Amino acid sequence: MNQPLISICIPVYKRVDYLKRLLDSIEMQTFRRFEVIITDDSPDQIISDFIGVQNYNYSCRYFKNQPAKGTPLNWMEGMKYAKGDWIKIIHDDDWLTDQNSLQKYAEAISESVDCIFSGYIAHFEDSNAQVDKTISKRTFNKILEHPYYLFASNKIGPPSVLLFRKNIQEIYDSNLKWLVDLEAYIRMMNKYHCIYINSPLITMSYNETQVTNNCFRNPYVEIREALIYYRKHGSISHQRLLTYDAWWRLLRNLNIKEEKDLLQYSYGIEVPKILISILKFQREIPGVLLKTGLFSKIFMLLSYYTCKYFFQKN
Repeated sequence: MNQPLISICIPVYKRVDYLKRLLDSIEMQTFRRFEVIITDDSPDQIISDFIGVQNYNYSCRYFKNQPAKGTPLNWMEGMKYAKGDWIKIIHDDDWLTDQNSLQKYAEAISESVDCIFSGYIAHFEDSNAQVDKTISKRTFNKILEHPYYLFASNKIGPPSVLLFRKNIQEIYDSNLKWLVDLEAYIRMMNKYHCIYINSPLITMSYNETQVTNNCFRNPYVEIREALIYYRKHGSISHQRLLTYDAWWRLLRNLNIKEEKDLLQYSYGIEVPKILISILKFQREIPGVLLKTGLFSKIFMLLSYYTCKYFFQKN
């Protein structure tokens, strides 16, 4: 068999039905220079038993993590065993949209490219509804110009949409779960040549077993990770209006009113002055107005220009 060009790394945890759907989508690919590496965090043998009776027409290697790695370390575990020059991490509940998905990734590979993103379809398991989340190349180029926009809205999508060179250094930070994908994308875009295929080559599952369900609106997670993000990227992460608004919404949506609460959720990580300034500004606004879209935007604009003037002056 030819040396694989692409190593498909699948981090798994118990979800056999979803994994079968993904492996079936790999089986149907027209592009064949790939290998599959499964790294298993499950506490039982459900995945290994399932893999043991499968007979796919491609190379599939299975590794049991002892002990479990967790998110996102298990995402990257398969890279240790990869023989391909390119890495395609796909979550076990996502899948390749059609038989030509991998071929289109392969066709985009060139000497000058380091990271290849694609569009994706959002699939909602509870209703079987699907929404095409693919963005335009113009939107992608705007993100490339200032990757910190991703903190305001991750328009790129899940890690499954990304194909990258095995030797790149900017990969996922194991200290993060909620912001782990977009924070890595920002570092990749700042350092490497990234391109976008504006076709939905991946279908992403939205389901109740996702790790992010335990992170959303959880201040112990969101505040801590936002502060780690700030510590790594600094003031550039809030200098533009769109990114400033993301910090504004973070505090508003978590209903944080007091500095002591912010410090409680920080886990000892230094809280930047800009967050204290936003907090003090929001504290003076009646709650009903702060949570009303139009009024919130008006107050956010006042806060942005006030803080911008203050920090420039000082």
